[in-house]
Amino acid sequence: MRSDASVRFQDSIGRSGRWVNDIQWSNDGVTWSPAQLVSGTVTRSLSDQIHWTASLDLVSGPVSLSTINPYSTRVTIRHGRWFGPNDVELLQFGRYRVSETTYDNESGILSVELSSYESFVIDSKFLKPTNINDGSAEAVLKYCLNGVFGNVSLYWDPRIAAKRLTPIPGALIDQDRWNVIDGDDNSVAATIAGRVIADESGGFKVIPVPTLQDDPAAVFNTGELLISRETEQTTEDVANIVVATGASVDGVTIGPVFLRDDDPKSVTFVDRPINSGGFGQIPYFFTSSTIGSEAPLIEAGRAKLAQLLGLKQSVSWSGTHNPLIEPGDVVLIDGARVILDSVTYDLTGEPLSAETRTQSTDLLGAVWEVSTEDEDDGDDT
Repeated sequence: MRSDASVRFQDSIGRSGRWVNDIQWSNDGVTWSPAQLVSGTVTRSLSDQIHWTASLDLVSGPVSLSTINPYSTRVTIRHGRWFGPNDVELLQFGRYRVSETTYDNESGILSVELSSYESFVIDSKFLKPTNINDGSAEAVLKYCLNGVFGNVSLYWDPRIAAKRLTPIPGALIDQDRWNVIDGDDNSVAATIAGRVIADESGGFKVIPVPTLQDDPAAVFNTGELLISRETEQTTEDVANIVVATGASVDGVTIGPVFLRDDDPKSVTFVDRPINSGGFGQIPYFFTSSTIGSEAPLIEAGRAKLAQLLGLKQSVSWSGTHNPLIEPGDVVLIDGARVILDSVTYDLTGEPLSAETRTQSTDLLGAVWEVSTEDEDDGDDT
């Protein structure tokens, strides 16, 4: 949950009051102009590579390249509470590039689609194969980010700050700069069992992968705040075993180590026989050329397993608009723990909606010793 609001702001959640916004746009990063909001939403997601997206309807005059456009315009959103004349508290709600505009000539409404600054890095591929030297996790991240932005702030969540000096071996990168940061299993983020996301003000932050073992940030009950709760049950992208392999060190490959869902209460419990309703043994093969010892390989494998288990849900709340709730928070809904994967905030103060993931297991990910009997050697005798 966000901690950058005053006690007064926190105490006002759930009470009647007025929500206000300050939306500014600029084509040069120096001169900023206000935009008049008609309606809009901001979505934050940990499931997508782009953490912040927004859809706004704005009052606008004739469209030109000197006004809001998809090429040069940056937009900042601040959202918060009106407490009285000249008494407003606003929270940073993202800095964006414009990805798409649609102008209605009759109404004078400009519809704008926005995305946070990960999109610049994803689009800004290396022009040729590039050697990235050995360095700490922080140094490699700054090298890749600064190559796009010149100089960008990088904040480490205190829960993962100790990993900023994790050594990352050098590599030859073909094109995808974002893959080095957080785009695949060889990324710095995967190596340190974390995520790299754009922050609320145009910089970047490193956060841990959330798990159900985290302390709950809020409690909700169906009879009080919940409008609807729709569960999507799917086996797509679900696995209950992670086979993790690290780098080759002195000619010896680290691993593999096997991490599995070993909780008998879990719907994906590895040892429940298929003929007794078992999910089966579904592996995900995690391979990292940046992890050179077993302990961090196990930690990274556990973080990956936490992302692969669970049921997707769609949850809508009634009666409250809470901009302090954020993706990654663990909340209790009717006593059940769920992780918020994404949260959508209506800037006019309507109720929140959230995509969540829940698990029927309390596992951290047990290390599994696989014997030769667990593998089919192809011998028919």
